[in-house]
Amino acid sequence: MHKPHVTVAAIVKKQNEFLLVKERDKFTKQICYNQPAGHLEQNETLAQAASRELLEETGLALAPIGFLGVYNLHADNAVHYLRFCFLFEA
Repeated sequence: MHKPHVTVAAIVKKQNEFLLVKERDKFTKQICYNQPAGHLEQNETLAQAASRELLEETGLALAPIGFLGVYNLHADNAVHYLRFCFLFEA
């Protein structure tokens, strides 16, 4: 049975700028930029997961102000992701 990975992303806006985190791609090992993001953990809502990932990766403790959408990603490594994106304002 096919089971996509459920992930969340925090899209953080401050005035007309957006927050990105610098990270190393786990497959290519190259430096890349991404939104604070990660996997859903047991017993948390999607919004809670986005806030948790934002806190873990940036130290910002914010609540989402909106839901932006779901993105269906098929990565080069043949992994299927469903990414739920939430808007935050700093």
